Amino acid sequence: MSFRIQPPAPARPNRCQLFGPGSRTALFEKMAASAADVINLDLEDSVAPSDKDQARANIIQATHDIDWGNKLLSVRINGLDTPWWYRDVVDLLEQASDRLDQIMIPKVGCAADVYAVDALVTAVERARGRTRPISFEVIIESAAGITHVEEIAASSPRLQAMSLGAADFAASMGMATTGIGG
Repeated sequence: MSFRIQPPAPARPNRCQLFGPGSRTALFEKMAASAADVINLDLEDSVAPSDKDQARANIIQATHDIDWGNKLLSVRINGLDTPWWYRDVVDLLEQASDRLDQIMIPKVGCAADVYAVDALVTAVERARGRTRPISFEVIIESAAGITHVEEIAASSPRLQAMSLGAADFAASMGMATTGIGG
């Protein structure tokens, strides 16, 4: 146990996160009206490859059109091992409203993964004159991520949360799972 003085807790609680695919716009208003503290609009696993561009456009439009209240609004981008992630970041930061609070980075295996996204986010924020910085949540989904968890945790001042993706972690370890999510 640490006896040092801890910094104050974030102003927005993260007790409950609600995920919804960016390709299912009919869910957006329901998500905004929910009791969840965090809304995660997904561009990754829940969106078919053929729907990625439209899902991204849907999310961008929803940042302008929907009243998300005081919820933290997060978007899970595609993994850095895909051809979509950089376009997710650039389009979101150039076209979404300032209502976007956070980017969720999946399949983080080392600090360099976070650094790559941070460098791109920082460049676009500066180019666009964004005054409120985007925060990050990362998902550890592999044995490599577990091995490097401490360096990942210290990788960026933007990082506010980390979570474990149990199903992908189990797959990376060759473990059998009993259902979706682990």
